Amino acid sequence: MKSLLLIISLTSLFYLNIGYSQANTQGQAADPLVARIFGKDIYLSSLKPNEKELSQYQSFYPDSSSEQLLTKIRQNKLSELIWSPINKQFEEQHDIEPTEAEVASFKSAMSRISPSSGSLDTASLSPEEQAQINAFRKEWVKSWKKSKALYETFGGVVIFQQGNPLEPVGAYRSLLEQHKNKGDFEIYDEELNATFWEYFVREHPFQVPTEDIDYSKPWWEKLPPESE
Repeated sequence: MKSLLLIISLTSLFYLNIGYSQANTQGQAADPLVARIFGKDIYLSSLKPNEKELSQYQSFYPDSSSEQLLTKIRQNKLSELIWSPINKQFEEQHDIEPTEAEVASFKSAMSRISPSSGSLDTASLSPEEQAQINAFRKEWVKSWKKSKALYETFGGVVIFQQGNPLEPVGAYRSLLEQHKNKGDFEIYDEELNATFWEYFVREHPFQVPTEDIDYSKPWWEKLPPESE
């Protein structure tokens, strides 16, 4: 009798383990692991948009289908999840925090380019609005300092962009490849992996000739008088 009970118990335990294994496998299939960054797993569910994000993308891409919108959102969310910790680490390792003098220099240049921007500093603005404007200026300065540090570290192709006259796309690629080769991140989904790398590996227009790449001082301090 005891032997029979033992057999029944072991059989039940066996089938329970099978059921758990199947449920776990099904759960993984429903929410697959798509990437990993610095030891942190990224699942497909992490790339799901909320209603606000979906509405914004619908307004940006009115001719896209729901599936196309979802694909775009997943691609952008994954890029952010990969880039954010890599950027943070690079910023912590380099002196790119804007100084008051650098922010003042940017503010002065923008005022010369667009005199109306001086109205942004009127007393009519609330402290919160002033803080937002100052944060905006700091981000511009920080972006340039990071571009400078990236190029000085990795070199590579630099392109002209409206938002960044000296964008070091070659350095972006080298930074990512360095982390990938160290095993810091991996993208397992083939489609997401291809779209993630597409910007960094393709041939870019508006490449800046090597002899014209100059990070000796910020671009806004090099504007000719007629442009100011």
